[in-house]
Amino acid sequence: MKRNFFNEVEILSRKQITQLQLKRLKDQIDYLSYNSPYYRKIFKGQGIAPDIIRSLHDLNRLPFIHKHMIGKSQAQHPPFGKFLCVPESKIVRFFRTSGTTLKPRNFAYTFHDWWNISVEVMARITYSLGARDRDRVFIAFPYITFVSLWSSHYACEKIGCMVIP
Repeated sequence: MKRNFFNEVEILSRKQITQLQLKRLKDQIDYLSYNSPYYRKIFKGQGIAPDIIRSLHDLNRLPFIHKHMIGKSQAQHPPFGKFLCVPESKIVRFFRTSGTTLKPRNFAYTFHDWWNISVEVMARITYSLGARDRDRVFIAFPYITFVSLWSSHYACEKIGCMVIP
């Protein structure tokens, strides 16, 4: 199946892109406030709501979440911490960081998260780099629970490449 990975967002004006980014940022804050116990607590404590975000410069008002915070939440509430925005029964993919610098962190994906966001974005990136359905791609990594190379594998398949694991 041939697939065109061109996206109408790629031809928007800078003003239209900024408006879209601002809308998506507000939508994401709203979604996290409603669905994530972790973010709901942080946002409430810092007075953050979608209506206080008026421009992309307001990104500076949002708290920075780092791997130590993720690790602490996961240690207190295994295996995913208080970050999940859906019931665990909706999780279809589980990945971990390598644990090179800290204890490995767990990450969960719903079907939509995995196929329509992670794999789709990687397919668009891979396609923009020149990969096409006539190509053969050798995936030179061990098949472990590390997310980036799995999304590359499935992105190449989505494009139609022959994937050689």
